[in-house]
Amino acid sequence: MDKLPAVSGLAQSFLENMKLMNGEPDVYLAGLWKGDLIPSLLRCVVGWDHTKPSEYRAPSWSWASINGRIKFEKLGYVHRLESQISINEISCTPVSSLDPTGAVKTGRLVVTGPLTAVQLVVLDGYRSSDPCDGPMVMFSERNPAHFIRGPSLKSYEVSFDIALPPSLRAGAWCCGCWRTGYECSACSFDFDETSQFFCLELCTTKLGTTYYLLLKRSRTIQDAFEKVGVGRIRGGVMQRDGLFGNAEEVTLTII
Repeated sequence: MDKLPAVSGLAQSFLENMKLMNGEPDVYLAGLWKGDLIPSLLRCVVGWDHTKPSEYRAPSWSWASINGRIKFEKLGYVHRLESQISINEISCTPVSSLDPTGAVKTGRLVVTGPLTAVQLVVLDGYRSSDPCDGPMVMFSERNPAHFIRGPSLKSYEVSFDIALPPSLRAGAWCCGCWRTGYECSACSFDFDETSQFFCLELCTTKLGTTYYLLLKRSRTIQDAFEKVGVGRIRGGVMQRDGLFGNAEEVTLTII
């Protein structure tokens, strides 16, 4: 089913009602509202059977870009969030000018924020411990767990939109440091210009939780990125710095 045309009438009704109440409507972009953009970017998948549509449907930052169930983080009131990015541009091109809230043929989001290159590994297991006690993976073929780490070598579990096949099996020599969330003497982080995965710090809460997007270099548009997942770090500045302590402020395009 083409998701955006299916909800186009509802979106148009909301736009008209907001204009009546506020005098000026919000901006609707591929299923998201610009005024609620930051929390809307934090949608994650539910389950493991998600797929990409065979043809372009929406930009990667929209919930409409994947097939399957999704959920949004319960962040409370938006004013309790501190955004870590600046939104420079966000736009979508509708397929038809007669249906501006319907199907889109392109979409882009240009932001400036803290970005860090990361390594990605997919363990043949799933997380089953307190988030403050490291990843602590218990192995199972049915739920591969996706982990990232930056130059500090501290690992974090992320929610990946489309699950990847396991790249590291139980018993591998370097499995221990990924499982516990801390580096070992044999680990290293090698970054070069061909690195494919990056984390963009998105926002923090008053309670010290950091939310971020997992991005991948686009294969279709040079110097652009696609959203492939989301992550969360609890524990305040010290835990946050394990991933973003050496992040650089970068302007980038997400398609």
